[in-house]
Amino acid sequence: MWGIIPVASSEHTEAEHHVERLLRAGATRICFVLGPDQTHLLDKFGGAIGFAHVCYTVQAQPRGLNDAIFCALPLIHADEEVLVAPLDSIWFPEDALCALPRGVLSFLLFPAKSAADRVVVLDDFGYVRELRRDAAAEAGGWTWRAFKAPVRVLRELHTLWLRRNRRDTEIESLANEHFRRGGRARGVRAGASYLPLDGALERREALRLMTRVEQDQAVDIGPYLEPERAGVWALGRAQPLPPSGDNPTSPTAA
Repeated sequence: MWGIIPVASSEHTEAEHHVERLLRAGATRICFVLGPDQTHLLDKFGGAIGFAHVCYTVQAQPRGLNDAIFCALPLIHADEEVLVAPLDSIWFPEDALCALPRGVLSFLLFPAKSAADRVVVLDDFGYVRELRRDAAAEAGGWTWRAFKAPVRVLRELHTLWLRRNRRDTEIESLANEHFRRGGRARGVRAGASYLPLDGALERREALRLMTRVEQDQAVDIGPYLEPERAGVWALGRAQPLPPSGDNPTSPTAA
């Protein structure tokens, strides 16, 4: 299974939180979609994190989330499943992506805050009726923070995007047109809480939240990185390398 992290379409580049969640969901290949000036992530993650291969592709111009996702599409085989995790928020629980089903387009949903920017309207059977961008959420409403799809569906969306002259920069308008043409998507209400990263204040609050929620259960992915990059990644930030000889280089190292 692939995981796509669209860095180029976000003003935030700290991806450890999302890498951890993709690994928990079973991703064995992770693709970072970078902007031309974001090559520092190559030094941060290298070519592998444990058993997950890491690759990179470049979005030459900031043309939105859809363009970023489709930059990775040529790398992915036809029979693969793909997880897409935008970098605009942190969210819990850490294993929520595991609830998304195979074989269908599905969105990971969270109880919406009043000013949610990605509102999801469901029908009575849990299917997505409409996605609304930059909309106010109703009481008891839902918002999405990640989604999963088989490559077959991503290619259908890509073809539709091209037919619409690439005018859909965000997934909401493209998915809504997909629905109007008979496409379907499940809304999976497995998310508990999220915090948007809209600015410096929100980012500081997000780090405090991560510390409070994960200090007893944070996964250190440092041992899974290549040895020269094996800083300790926990609570969403890098810690200094431990002294030589104390840094494990494999998941089973003591």
